[in-house]
Amino acid sequence: MTSDRIWTAGLLVIGENIGWIPPNFNYDTSRIVSSHGTGLNQRLCATCHVAFTTITDQSGVLIENSVGHLFDAIPCTNATTGVPEPCTPARDSIKYRTFVACATAGCHPTQQSAINSYSSVIGQLDNYLDQMWADTNKNAVIDSIEPGLLPQLVARATRATPDTVAVNALNFGSTVTTVAKGALFNAALAATSDRQHFLGGTVLGKGFATHMASGNGVHNPFLLEALLCSSISALETTYGLSGTPCTAPALAPPIAVRRR
Repeated sequence: MTSDRIWTAGLLVIGENIGWIPPNFNYDTSRIVSSHGTGLNQRLCATCHVAFTTITDQSGVLIENSVGHLFDAIPCTNATTGVPEPCTPARDSIKYRTFVACATAGCHPTQQSAINSYSSVIGQLDNYLDQMWADTNKNAVIDSIEPGLLPQLVARATRATPDTVAVNALNFGSTVTTVAKGALFNAALAATSDRQHFLGGTVLGKGFATHMASGNGVHNPFLLEALLCSSISALETTYGLSGTPCTAPALAPPIAVRRR
């Protein structure tokens, strides 16, 4: 894990100076604090990522006191001992992970409650991300033939007589911030393990890349959903693209939210 990845994730947790703010963004920015970044969570990242867990066998005999050296909030566990261990490609689904840190930190009443919330957030983010670009051919290139708003722009930029607005909108050889580039930035910020093509790809011959920072949405589901929904609306309005109308969710502030 690199320091810039931790830095980005930390800013996301506390909702501080993170994300591209679309022109139609209607979420109260004074309330952008994740449920994991409230006054109730004094240890912030360490609460989840450096959780102390006691593992015993069926007789109650101590096997290990885990102190979170993996820095993984929901690590996989050894099939025999239950001791936290790194996940492998063959064992990287929810059923192999432990959510005990979520249930013992005071955020969720049970592990199943945490799993339900986790799955729900991922599903919502994936839905928004697919509206922007679904990499159906799995080549990490925003192609004109793929579903989504960004492929629609690529189609305009690559037709026989290129649409200069579309070309400029996705020109990653320029330092000018556009709605399209800002929306792609937010998509990369919100990228889940199911939609990793937003973490590195190519558009109009130019590459883009970043580290995963969303924690599959857990780091700040309130802000990420609002940013993505507003980005979708901005893409449709700015470039006259056709898509599903998106209304930013009316999100209530978390308990013990820290006001700026």
